[in-house]
Amino acid sequence: FGTQVTIVEMLSQILPGEDQEIVAGLRTSLERAGIKIFTDSKVSKIASAKEGKKIITVSSPKGEIDIETEKVLVSVGRKANTKDLGLDKLGIKMDRSNILVDQHLKTSLPDVYAAGDCIGNWLLAHVASMEAELAVENALGLQKKMDYTAVPRCIFTHPEIGSVGLTERQATDQGIKIKTGKFPFIANGRAQAENETEGMVKIVADANSNKILGAHILGPRATDLIAELTLAMKMGAKTEDLIDTIHAHPTLAEPVREAALKAEARPIHII
Repeated sequence: FGTQVTIVEMLSQILPGEDQEIVAGLRTSLERAGIKIFTDSKVSKIASAKEGKKIITVSSPKGEIDIETEKVLVSVGRKANTKDLGLDKLGIKMDRSNILVDQHLKTSLPDVYAAGDCIGNWLLAHVASMEAELAVENALGLQKKMDYTAVPRCIFTHPEIGSVGLTERQATDQGIKIKTGKFPFIANGRAQAENETEGMVKIVADANSNKILGAHILGPRATDLIAELTLAMKMGAKTEDLIDTIHAHPTLAEPVREAALKAEARPIHII
């Protein structure tokens, strides 16, 4: 729409919680679209300019850079808005602005449950919805525990990112011996037909047990495709379980199976 966007990130990569290869691919795509990205950088000063604009001074590895802009968006986190709920008068235990709950989402007050951003966990709408359902069921007498083992993370850029579980670096940092399988969308017929060939599917698996530890997708409909891999992780599936599952052709889901094949050194449609 003719808008010039600049991203300033203090850490060494944008989206620091996501897989490095996936983020590198997204960065390439964003920069190709004209978005300027500064990493290992921070905003050191914001000054007023003419016509209501702002001058942003960015401290980067290349020195200080001044950027003139109309709008500044600070997107470095969120916190629960619980200040005026009177929770202190009820005696509900808090961790700063977050309500403390147990695995059943029960607060320190009997028969009072909490769910969503106010408990300060994932801060995602789909997690909050699941928490709310579980909290209601437990309030009605069940004893279900909230399971955060497989939580899908969706980033609605173009191309999209869908991910679940551990990144390659996170698994390695935990001392887990891993193997990975990757399959690019450019080798997928449906992606070719739709002219949406950027990105790939990447699977991180335990090298000994073949259990899926994480999955990361950059590409068309990634936020939809990650559901299959979230279910796989939830059920403790292994790479061979994905391989033994028939995926319809021609679909964007086929790279999921192809990535599993690659992890097992059995690639068919890629070397």
